[in-house]
Amino acid sequence: MPAIGAIAAALFGAVWLGWWCLAELDGAPASLVAVAVGALLLCVIAVRQLRSGRGSGHRFATGAPRPDARRVFGIVNLVQWVAIVGAAVLLPQLGLGRWLLATAILIVGLHFLPLAAAFRFRLLYFTGIAMVLVAVIYPFAASQGPADPVGALGAGLVLWATAAGALAGG
Repeated sequence: MPAIGAIAAALFGAVWLGWWCLAELDGAPASLVAVAVGALLLCVIAVRQLRSGRGSGHRFATGAPRPDARRVFGIVNLVQWVAIVGAAVLLPQLGLGRWLLATAILIVGLHFLPLAAAFRFRLLYFTGIAMVLVAVIYPFAASQGPADPVGALGAGLVLWATAAGALAGG
């Protein structure tokens, strides 16, 4: 599980980081290449761990995943995407469209908490709490408020830290 989770975190982290590169750096090719190379490197390490059999155990695990972990995963992800789409529709109608990025980061962060419990994987608690903190803090600290692309940078870095942490113990 940790290696597969690391692949997902690496790829979704790359999406957030790519978003930041496009918004903040005008899509500078070197920045996008750096993001792609970083994601590829994390994924290659994860695949090597999977092939060697080291990608299934982890020092951040507190036991075997719950028997219903896959079902919880499906439900949590469905709820996450419905909430993000709902926010994308509702926030602009309420005149709060600038809050969509922060809201999406918050929703993604919250979705990690039940996954951490279902998979008994403590690192996902860190991921969830860190993402929630990014979502709550950056809108008030960034120059463009809740629409500032620095939120995407923070989310991407949290996910890459999660991928690296999962691989370090795999």
